[in-house]
Amino acid sequence: MAMAAQAMLNLDLAASWVVGDRPEDLGLAEAIGASAVYLGPDQIDGRDLADRRRIWRFASLAAAASFILEHIAA
Repeated sequence: MAMAAQAMLNLDLAASWVVGDRPEDLGLAEAIGASAVYLGPDQIDGRDLADRRRIWRFASLAAAASFILEHIAA
């Protein structure tokens, strides 16, 4: 789906963001080279999120919104 969106919308996936609440969402972000916002616990499958690059955890999308906007503008 990400590749189809890339082709149709001429997206730069490496500059894109994936926001989700499941480990699969983080897998998508890693597979396409995007940054990720995870709305869930500090650990996934026993692994600490601090061990993963370009993934930030927030309690809610509202809490993450300003962070994402700040990093898009950078």
